[in-house]
Amino acid sequence: MDLFGICAAVKGSVQVYFQAARRTGRTTALLESLKVGDRVICLSERECRRLRTLAAERRIDGVEFIPSPPEKHQLLFQLCTPQGRTIFDHS
Repeated sequence: MDLFGICAAVKGSVQVYFQAARRTGRTTALLESLKVGDRVICLSERECRRLRTLAAERRIDGVEFIPSPPEKHQLLFQLCTPQGRTIFDHS
């Protein structure tokens, strides 16, 4: 129960932040920082496909894109040790 409307205010603030953060170059910066052997953890398979496509357009090879929804975070512990860095995408 939210008697004071705090939940609505927080939701509104989060929406404003995410809309303001669009088109700021975060994805471009992520892709430019990738090196062979790196692994990128995404929230969904859809986001993985999008990043794979963008990486292929930029001729970035040897990077693994792995979907890992928060409710299945234990799957990350079953992965082998990467050759490079493990990076969580900005979403």
